Amino acid sequence: MKKKSIAILVLMVVIAVALNYVAFFGYNIAGFQYGGIFDPEKGIKKGIDLAGGSVIVFQADAENPTEEEMQTVQTIFETRLYNAGYSEGRASIGEGGQITVEIPAVFDTDSAVELLGSTAQLTFRNADGQVVLDGATDIKDAQYRYGQVSETGSAEAFVELTLNSDSVSKWADATRAAAAAAGTGNNYISIYMDETEISRPSVENEINSDTCIISGNFTAETAQTLANQIKSGALPFKLNVVSQDTIGAELGEQALPNSLLAAGIGIVIIILFMILIYRVPGLLAGLALLIYVGIVSMILGLGRVNLSLSGIAGIVLSIGMAVDANVIIFERMKEELRLGKTIKAAVDAGFSKAFSAILDSNITTIISCVVLYLSGINTIKGFAVTLGLGVIVSMFTAIVITKLLLKQLVRLNIKNRKLFLREKKEQGTAKIINVTKNKVKLLIVPIVIVAAGIVMYFVNSGFNFDIEFMGGIRMQVDIGQTFDNQELSDYLEEQTGITPIIVQKMGTAQTQAIIKTQPIEESKKNDLFNAIKEKYGVEDSALLSVNSASASFGQQVQQKALIYTIIAILCILIYIAFRFEWRSAIMAVISLAINILVMMAVYAMTYTPLNTTFIAAMLTVIGYSINNTIVVFDRIRENMKGFNVKKSTGDVNSLVDRSITESMGRTINTTITTLITIVLLYFLGVQAVKEFAFPLIVGVIIGAFTSIFVASPFWASWKQTEVDAKKQKK
Repeated sequence: MKKKSIAILVLMVVIAVALNYVAFFGYNIAGFQYGGIFDPEKGIKKGIDLAGGSVIVFQADAENPTEEEMQTVQTIFETRLYNAGYSEGRASIGEGGQITVEIPAVFDTDSAVELLGSTAQLTFRNADGQVVLDGATDIKDAQYRYGQVSETGSAEAFVELTLNSDSVSKWADATRAAAAAAGTGNNYISIYMDETEISRPSVENEINSDTCIISGNFTAETAQTLANQIKSGALPFKLNVVSQDTIGAELGEQALPNSLLAAGIGIVIIILFMILIYRVPGLLAGLALLIYVGIVSMILGLGRVNLSLSGIAGIVLSIGMAVDANVIIFERMKEELRLGKTIKAAVDAGFSKAFSAILDSNITTIISCVVLYLSGINTIKGFAVTLGLGVIVSMFTAIVITKLLLKQLVRLNIKNRKLFLREKKEQGTAKIINVTKNKVKLLIVPIVIVAAGIVMYFVNSGFNFDIEFMGGIRMQVDIGQTFDNQELSDYLEEQTGITPIIVQKMGTAQTQAIIKTQPIEESKKNDLFNAIKEKYGVEDSALLSVNSASASFGQQVQQKALIYTIIAILCILIYIAFRFEWRSAIMAVISLAINILVMMAVYAMTYTPLNTTFIAAMLTVIGYSINNTIVVFDRIRENMKGFNVKKSTGDVNSLVDRSITESMGRTINTTITTLITIVLLYFLGVQAVKEFAFPLIVGVIIGAFTSIFVASPFWASWKQTEVDAKKQKK
């Protein structure tokens, strides 16, 4: 039995090493090849903010455009991108008539807008290249269909073409001539988008009708695409540019290695921390964490995930949260050992008693990730995907892998309890912390922070809304030397005539400038950068990013932020009410409100820009804060099983104080492991990543505070009132 357990432990070490090696460096075995997560062909795809390029958001100038119309626009855009040589470019349909175009390695957004926004020309041409039909005037409609195209044939995908009535005769002449060329190879009519042939159907008979069928080896997808292309003789409506972003490749080159360094250092520190606190189980948790990293990396690589800066932030954050379930399990094991149980009994009890808390706490984080993804805001969808993936995989590694490892350790018949617990704490229970008695005093901390935030809000004349919320231009330039904010602002206003211009320093060396102004003509962006080039002699590569957004786009983002925050809170409220009780749900939401107010206050005090990264951070903190709160509520629920209002055990406040004390170690330790990676990300990451990290640091700290000192103690007072009323009736 011991040999088998040792073999399994060694095998898990080998698996951890192999998973990470394959994930990062790839393999080529018996014809099966995987290039690793950084393989440009078969690994992770770099998003625009890592590879560099342009992101343009168009808004349909039409009320309630149909899905069919938006697909037509998407088809036109993708065809034009491909024809122009932008093979990696892609267009994606958003909400409310928006369509986002991403073009890697292209930094002239004005030319891209001109290319995409012009009218497409669709033509049908015979074998001699003569135009026989014009898409704009002759084609009425084209639809994807599925069925039999002949009496003897089987069902298949095809395109049904409808012509205008006055074009039928032209089509009859063209198809009659093409059919007559059978045997020469010229019995076809080509379909062209602009000057690119998109299809070449053969003609067998004259078609003297206003409808005809284009069939062949179509799939449902290719038939739908061709139908869309045929219908796209012209854009169905005018498209307005509401946002343009240009991200320099240099910014991505800095972001990826810095973020990987933060993740690597974070993993090492977390493993050392877990060993220090939990000893041998902590070492096994470290091994499980390495397996977790390997699994996540493999999924990202094999899934060809489009990785963005926000996605990197999600991965690094998930590493910090990955040991959360292990911490819950190990804290329960320590409690069982202190009660004198054997190591085997403590391991079994630790997993069984921790399961409900792990499940409930992680589901609330996943709810936040789903809401983040459904928000449709491109900058945070990647964050939602990677964080959600990380949470799901971390549950697997904690519940399955860590349990398997600990079971093998038990089978080795290790009886030295010092390997699992500090000897001086082996017996007895921890001293109860009287939280409920001091709950009002403790509430002063967030009240003071919020009050200070309100004062600074008025001092600064409001929040520092970034252009994503207010509209305007945001340019990031690496000047390469120190500069004075006001001097540069005055110089740029004088040289360009643009007012006002706000300049802010950023970067570790404070040599990078963030330049913001109100919405201006696109040509003026070049004037701004040219003025900087003239003053400081920088190269074109110094322009790290340019973002522009209309005021209407900013309003849409603000509305989405509010709507999806409310949706997340409501979903979590419903889940907690279902799993616990309605009082728990209400107190959890109140503590969430305090978290949000504190985060807003810190933003007001530090005058940190409010943008879409704040939305991602806020919704993540909502899930994380509830995660902490649920662990305490889960312990209260467990302790309430022995609750009796007729006896001395009927004091809710004492019960809650005991529950908080028992779960305090988990809350503190998991907060530390989460903060390790976020703090490293803040100090080592580029500015865009720092904008994720800063609110997360604030939110994680205040979230831990409210879960301990607000949600549960005030719930206890509410519940105690009910208990006292019942006692009086008796």
